[in-house]
Amino acid sequence: MLDLLLRHYRGAFDRIYLYSRSASLDKGWDPLRKYVEEVQRVNLDQEQCFFDDFDSKALQAQMDLQMRVAAYAKQAKHKEIPQVLWIFDDLVDDERVMHSNHNLVATLAIRSRHFGGNLWVATQKFRALANIVRVNLTALFVWPALSNRLERKAILEEISGRYTPEQIEEMLQHVSQRPYGFLFVDLKTVDPDRMFQDSLLQYLRPTD
Repeated sequence: MLDLLLRHYRGAFDRIYLYSRSASLDKGWDPLRKYVEEVQRVNLDQEQCFFDDFDSKALQAQMDLQMRVAAYAKQAKHKEIPQVLWIFDDLVDDERVMHSNHNLVATLAIRSRHFGGNLWVATQKFRALANIVRVNLTALFVWPALSNRLERKAILEEISGRYTPEQIEEMLQHVSQRPYGFLFVDLKTVDPDRMFQDSLLQYLRPTD
């Protein structure tokens, strides 16, 4: 995920909020913290962007602020709305976060694109995501290391409308040959030839 944020999507977001039980303890997040402080110029002593637990009050305040920012940008006729990214990492076991079709995360899934919001959910339990989140996904990043057979099957079935699960499995095997490779799936494209990418580096098309 860090490679996605700091390389592929570098500069795409004006604010990044991370909700993860390892946000403070895991040193692996330090590069993101450094990016937020030095590149986005956020004073983390004054504005909290990293949360070790789900905080509904903080999330609501962030959403309210972003909606005001978006409204101002539209009123001022700015060409672009400042973009905010909310990341929920490995919180699928928290019923307050990912199991409800009527909470703040569900609202983000449905409405955030209208006010410059973006939602990333990192999970090893795809089937546990609330249905409202799953049906509003615009893309998937699938790492081939996913070993749980049922979870892998669920993901393959979720994206196998135009291609068979066997064809998608073939693409997963292909991207696994690249160090840290992943399969990117654009769920909104109408062009089947542009639906799959190998690690955001090249388009893939399954063999017949």
